[in-house]
Amino acid sequence: MTPETNHCTQVAPNDVIDIRELFAILAKRKKLIWSVTAIITLLALIYAFFATPWWQVNATLEIGKYIDNETGKENYLEDGAGVAERLKVQYIDIYKHTNGRDAKIDSITISKKNPQFISISALGKSNNLALTEIRKVINTLQNRHQKIINEIIAKKRSKLDGIDREILQIKQYKMTDILDKITYLKRVKLPALDQKIATVKTDIETSKHQKDEALKNLTSLNNDAALAALRLAQIQGLEYKISENEMQLINLNSEKQQIITTTLPNLKRQLEELKNISLTKLLEERKLIKLSMQPHNYHNTAVVGNIITQEHPVKPKKVLIVIIAFITGLMLSVFLAFFLEFLQEIKRK
Repeated sequence: MTPETNHCTQVAPNDVIDIRELFAILAKRKKLIWSVTAIITLLALIYAFFATPWWQVNATLEIGKYIDNETGKENYLEDGAGVAERLKVQYIDIYKHTNGRDAKIDSITISKKNPQFISISALGKSNNLALTEIRKVINTLQNRHQKIINEIIAKKRSKLDGIDREILQIKQYKMTDILDKITYLKRVKLPALDQKIATVKTDIETSKHQKDEALKNLTSLNNDAALAALRLAQIQGLEYKISENEMQLINLNSEKQQIITTTLPNLKRQLEELKNISLTKLLEERKLIKLSMQPHNYHNTAVVGNIITQEHPVKPKKVLIVIIAFITGLMLSVFLAFFLEFLQEIKRK
């Protein structure tokens, strides 16, 4: 074996860490170790005992909703994610650098499964203070959403008033106007036409009779040219009158037929359309709006379950503080023991 190889395989005695020597140092400095550990633990215990306790209150809210009368579906008043962000700014971000508060909103989060559910956590120097802070958020949100509900109801009430005006217009004006026209045609116009037709027929019959008489007399006036000419003029006048009356009779019959076959059916059809289509549609729409305005169709933002309070403060965590202080003190004291031993070793050299 060469000297170089022997040098590489041997470990210098000074480089070997003797575990027994370490434990000997710890045993030698055990009073220091336990004293430092005890002091740090005691200080932590005093802090934990005298530190102001903080209580936590939790609440879960569901964003309010309403039923749409047109679709029948539930609509939320606001988007939960947007509400949560707004509340964070209003109750957390604004007070980040404000000290000395007795209560504060600690967190505002939305549910991963349903963003319309918002969880709010508050810390306070007492349960009541934290609860008051939670209620501030709840009341603010409920007041805002109640205004939204009131606006929705007001819009529906306005639409309902418009429908009522349309119904009144149809019933008292449009339908009444059509009924008046139908009544006028049946009770006034048609009887008047019948009377005119009867009068014209009578005039025609009279004129025809007069014409026949004139024709009979005309044959007996062959020797009197003047009277014959006069009678002939009379006959021509009667023929013209008969022709005029016959034309008038045709017009009167045509007008009567127009009323019976077209005007009255059209008016009756318009009346039926107003009753069975326009009015029915408006009444149905009015019914739906009235139903949608029922209180059970509107739900303001509300707490899901109960607001949760704690029986014990969540801060400070006394046991955890003491345990951490004990471990920290122990580690620090061990380090101090080795450091003092190191200094002592230097002095010896």
